[in-house]
Amino acid sequence: MGNASWYGPGFNGRKTANGEIFDSEALTAAHPHLPFGSLVRVVNTEQGNLNWYVFNDRGPYQEGREIDVSYRVAGNSVLSTRA
Repeated sequence: MGNASWYGPGFNGRKTANGEIFDSEALTAAHPHLPFGSLVRVVNTEQGNLNWYVFNDRGPYQEGREIDVSYRVAGNSVLSTRA
């Protein structure tokens, strides 16, 4: 269990670590070392939301974050607005 962050708009259209083009509207996530194609269950413990996403990139590179998610994932009310 840990914190998540989301990709900013500057990443849309760039290549991900697995070679795909990043789409901020896709249901994808990044993790430092889990295999590409792995599924992750993301739960917002404050709201009780639960969803599954696929890893297609590496990151996050910010201390205290376990995964990065696409803008769409963040917009699905999965992430808390607290920092």
